[in-house]
Amino acid sequence: MAVNVSMKLCGELDYLRLVWQTIEGVMEAVTFPEDEEQTKYNILLGVQEALTNILKHGYGDRPGPVWVMAGWEEDQFLIELMDEAPEFDPTKAGGQPDTENGSSLPEGGYGIQIIRAVMDGIHYKRENGRNTLTLSKALTPVVGRI
Repeated sequence: MAVNVSMKLCGELDYLRLVWQTIEGVMEAVTFPEDEEQTKYNILLGVQEALTNILKHGYGDRPGPVWVMAGWEEDQFLIELMDEAPEFDPTKAGGQPDTENGSSLPEGGYGIQIIRAVMDGIHYKRENGRNTLTLSKALTPVVGRI
């Protein structure tokens, strides 16, 4: 990433607000081509869903580290989430949860679908025992806004 901020978390959902506020601050330096406020909210929602999945499903009951990087390169705003949880590729995950039973809808299971809906790109890799999920969103080219 050309410009970025990074932080390391240690597996608490309480850190979601800190990540949200940090990414909001980074986004103040860029311009998005469409509805800027909605786009910013969508990015934050996608990050929240991804981070929640890592902490709740990846690590489960045992806390573990998560590295969060946010910034931009040329015409893309990028968020990279890296963890040491068991391998899981969300780009290959199935669709929505089972809603065949019309009497009640499941409470969870929509996170990956939400991420796909609000982000322009999702890329996953596993290297050296770490999952890396990169989320991207198009932005107006950054010219001297810092």
